[in-house]
Amino acid sequence: TAATHGGALGGSIAFLMWNLPGFVVLTAASLFLYDIIDPSNPPIWLLGVPPAAVALIFKAFYGFALKLDTLGAALAMGTSAVSVLINHDENIPSNSSQFVYPVLLFGGGLLTFLDTYRSKPIGTYSKLPGLDDGPVEQTAFDRKLGYKIGMEIHHGIFMFLFWLVLLVGSITLIGRGYDNKY
Repeated sequence: TAATHGGALGGSIAFLMWNLPGFVVLTAASLFLYDIIDPSNPPIWLLGVPPAAVALIFKAFYGFALKLDTLGAALAMGTSAVSVLINHDENIPSNSSQFVYPVLLFGGGLLTFLDTYRSKPIGTYSKLPGLDDGPVEQTAFDRKLGYKIGMEIHHGIFMFLFWLVLLVGSITLIGRGYDNKY
């Protein structure tokens, strides 16, 4: 809603101000936790954090899956199962997630794309107007969606290019031998 009221800049500032405190606290906790707590004898309250986090994730997934169609729910369940299986498995290298997650993302997109061309698709899709339909009037829903997004196309292109610069910069740093000690 911040982008709706303040545009792309307002949305970006709200995103940073909302996420920055959590990022700082969690990063500091991860860096200094073992200086404060003995890993061989952690406090009893700390042992309940991982199961609680898993329970919250599955509750959020359940709420999300209720809004999906059949294909979306199947893809979500499949990718969730793969994600759970590759973590902490003795036979799967820990760095395999670097290529497994992008493959899952691409595979889900490809399956959805191919499903749109089936005579009886599994997923639910709205029909987009074709070139033969002539000029198409914007509906009230389209105008409302554009207003809710709160940014014009050049703002979206700027955000994409900013992300692309960060991605290329990260890849360049890693390629030049920058070793992240954390």
